[in-house]
Amino acid sequence: MSIRIIKEVDELPNGARVFIYGTGIAGKAFLFYLSKMRPDAKVLGFIDTYKSGKCCGHKIYKFENFIKKFKKDDFDLILIASMYYEAIGKLLSENGVENYALVKGKNPAYSIFIEDKDYKDYLKKISDFLLKALFLLFRKKNIIVVGEYGGNFVGNSKYFYLYLKERGVENVYWLVNNKDYYNKLKKENIKTFFYGGNSYLFKLLTTSFVIFDNRDWWREYPLLLKLPLKKIQLWHGVGFKYIELSLLSDKFLKSLNMKEKKLLKKRYPSYDLLVTTSDFYAEKVFGPAFDISLERVKPLGYPRNDIFYRDIPGEEINTDKEVMEFARKFKKSAGKILVFAPTFRDLSINVDFRSVFDYKKLDEFLKKKNILFIVKGHSLPGIDYFLENIDNYENILIYDNKKDVYPLLKITDLLITDYSSIYTDFLHTKRPVLFYPFDYEEYTDLHRQLQFDYNEMTPGPKAKNFGELLNWVNHFLVEGKDGFESDRERILNLAFKYKDGNSSKRIFEEMMELM
Repeated sequence: MSIRIIKEVDELPNGARVFIYGTGIAGKAFLFYLSKMRPDAKVLGFIDTYKSGKCCGHKIYKFENFIKKFKKDDFDLILIASMYYEAIGKLLSENGVENYALVKGKNPAYSIFIEDKDYKDYLKKISDFLLKALFLLFRKKNIIVVGEYGGNFVGNSKYFYLYLKERGVENVYWLVNNKDYYNKLKKENIKTFFYGGNSYLFKLLTTSFVIFDNRDWWREYPLLLKLPLKKIQLWHGVGFKYIELSLLSDKFLKSLNMKEKKLLKKRYPSYDLLVTTSDFYAEKVFGPAFDISLERVKPLGYPRNDIFYRDIPGEEINTDKEVMEFARKFKKSAGKILVFAPTFRDLSINVDFRSVFDYKKLDEFLKKKNILFIVKGHSLPGIDYFLENIDNYENILIYDNKKDVYPLLKITDLLITDYSSIYTDFLHTKRPVLFYPFDYEEYTDLHRQLQFDYNEMTPGPKAKNFGELLNWVNHFLVEGKDGFESDRERILNLAFKYKDGNSSKRIFEEMMELM
């Protein structure tokens, strides 16, 4: 990458006069971070490619107006805080602007201080008091399970819900905030609860437990924060990256005032039970990342990994049925299944793989070797994994990134990923993993900070380019060779205390202890 990167604001000169290019979440989050860590810096305003106006108390200059109004001596640096940084850098250069830099992506938690307006007026306090008083009046019988991104039926939440349903637990509901998706799940015989419906408040007031596997539920379902429900966090992966509070420096945390600390607490509420997968992850990762007593962090295992040990009634719900059917037929014809599951980049909404994959050559190789290549992108809304003219390739398919991929992983012969924690789950299959960190320096410089050594935590070969990737695919799937079994076993044992398909059972039993 040719754009200069500012990894930390300490690199800015004293009293730097800066503009922030980008008025989205990244720009707002960076403004707050800058105000805390470098209060001497003077923010002259925001720049936006398409609009003018106001943002967070600062003026927004539309780029074409900015160019006319300001000379290079009027400011020291333009700091780009946007996922469209490549296009912005090109625009700046084409207009003769040289003093700009890209700022490393900041933990999304910073944006809460900009977006969340926590006005605690007199009437608000009364309403909160009455809500809690009402809660105490009702008998608590319901269990609510919350999926990611508005209620998507995937992940640990999905498989824990299916376990409760299989066990015959009554009054368990899947929470969604989209009416169309609510109706879709009802057709699948999922007992669904629509947040905002006619009876939603009563349903919440009669709820004892709420189960999550994501961090942003409090934005979509704010009432869940206000009620004294027992909260269980299943989370969604164990890998090698810093997560949550561990991404926030001590210096930053000490700079927060009381109001800001209360806002931060909304993002990191007190969970009655935080589920992880091993003592290692409980002590090294989840305890510090959630600022929670280790007594409430339990290595019980992930419900979604139970699928690798037994069939689960309902596991096919919300899968990409067309791709699944094709993959099963392909497998029966003695073909091999290869899944590529890359993660998202914090400052890049789209990942264009054309520079690191020769799709024509790949498809020819796959047809010759009887291998099916399936791309499964991250489920984050708006993320798109670009594959040009997909219909031109016979042995390359795209799996709907909003669908559950774990039933596909059950029949997958080789997994390729880059930095996604999906590989730790796949270790339960005992099958090989190939890593393709084609943008390692950019990823670690710009997008995410690694807590553990990448090579130490990834039990498989690292392909540096497309040619090496094909050689390793041939090694595993054509020649039938391996050589990484002991490395995979080492990480499997480090990451998972249990390998038995009873994670949901353990979580349920622990949950009953909280009654």
